[in-house]
Amino acid sequence: DAGDTHEVVVEYTAAPGGGSSLSGLPSGWFPTGRGSYVLNEPDGGRTWLPSNDHPSDKATWTFRVTVPAGQSAVANGRLVGTTSDATGDTWEWREDEPMPTYLVLLVTGPYEVIESSTADGLELVSIALEDEVERVQPFIDGIGEQIDFFDDLFGPYPFDRYGLAVIDSPSGLAMETQGRSFFSTSDLVSPGGYVEELLLSHELTHMWFGDAVSPARWIDIWLNESFATYGQWLWLEHLGLTTVESEASFALGNRQGGSGDPTGTPTPQSMFAYNAYDGGAVVLQALRLTIGDDAFFETLRSWVQDNLDTSRTTDDFIVHA
Repeated sequence: DAGDTHEVVVEYTAAPGGGSSLSGLPSGWFPTGRGSYVLNEPDGGRTWLPSNDHPSDKATWTFRVTVPAGQSAVANGRLVGTTSDATGDTWEWREDEPMPTYLVLLVTGPYEVIESSTADGLELVSIALEDEVERVQPFIDGIGEQIDFFDDLFGPYPFDRYGLAVIDSPSGLAMETQGRSFFSTSDLVSPGGYVEELLLSHELTHMWFGDAVSPARWIDIWLNESFATYGQWLWLEHLGLTTVESEASFALGNRQGGSGDPTGTPTPQSMFAYNAYDGGAVVLQALRLTIGDDAFFETLRSWVQDNLDTSRTTDDFIVHA
């Protein structure tokens, strides 16, 4: 009956060893020379975690991860605590804000948890390899300025905390894992660099578009990626590294026509292709030019506010706009 509570325990085994999803992205649980990490978007969670691995199904989470003594285990949310016994160290994390499976962060290895806060008091919880903390710190120090920029455009930051998870993973991997974005150590090299600022702003924008409001179906992926691409354009323009107009003009000229699937109806193979990123950001620029800045940014702010902690479709956004 409504209001009843039930507990289901599922016992299973899974061997860490990631592969690739139909979309072409690396997917699953990957061992490294120093630990391990998971990449779940779009459907890698089911390869290691019994779950309804679909973006429309959000839940709160508790993670209890046991690792060899002296190692760290990091997941989404707040650190509840750690305990030790003969089996190793168990780290418990709790994510109290609804999250789908594809946004799960799970990392093990020699990591240091770095706690701080922004000038406005937002809690920051980041992680970096123990021997990389000093090098990574400038990127963590820049979070507050980015959030201050975006919350004027998109509305209040939608979660209780944020941070960076800078991981011992191959170059080129960045993911909007909820509340603590995933980056490869080798990709964050030069604070203030074009590539670094692009990656950091893209994944942070996802906290509003993709995490707080998730796609109801993967065919709605542009609601994540095109919006995050537009966010990176806005930030790079703010830094004086480009302009939204020039980025949109270039992207419009490079939209994939006959050889690419439309922004709003990708196939599994094209859901992370150009038209879902820059090609779809052109759509947002067209909307902005049509209705003006005030109405455009109010549309984005109210989209997040009205749909917080839910999953929505392209049709929902069209109606909202």
